[in-house]
Amino acid sequence: MHTVNMLQAKTNLSRLVESIEQGGEREIIIARNGRAAANLVAVDMSALEQRIGVAKGVF
Repeated sequence: MHTVNMLQAKTNLSRLVESIEQGGEREIIIARNGRAAANLVAVDMSALEQRIGVAKGVF
């Protein structure tokens, strides 16, 4: 778990996302005024792979 402030996150957003995608970090906390404001994590790809119409013909 890595913490960065808001200015660093705005400046280096693409690098932070790349680090998450490559598995270098599991999550990155973005802080504002020293307090956690947001959590940057990888998207669970298995949930995105579900397709509409999986139960076609069941009903």
